[in-house]
Amino acid sequence: MDRQPRSGWMRLLPWLRLYRCSICSKMHLLSKQKVDNARLLHAAQVRARGG
Repeated sequence: MDRQPRSGWMRLLPWLRLYRCSICSKMHLLSKQKVDNARLLHAAQVRARGG
C-alpha cells in the first residue's frame, strides 16, 4: 500500500488516509492504524515462513 496525497473533500474524514494497493492498483480509504496493523501482521507471517 502506497500513501497518496489527500483531496480537499478527504479533509472531512481526518481519520482516513488514501492508499493505492501495490498489487491491484485500486485506491482505498483506510485508517492509518489498520494499514499499520496489516503491515505488522504481514511482516510476522513472512518471518514465520522463513522469508
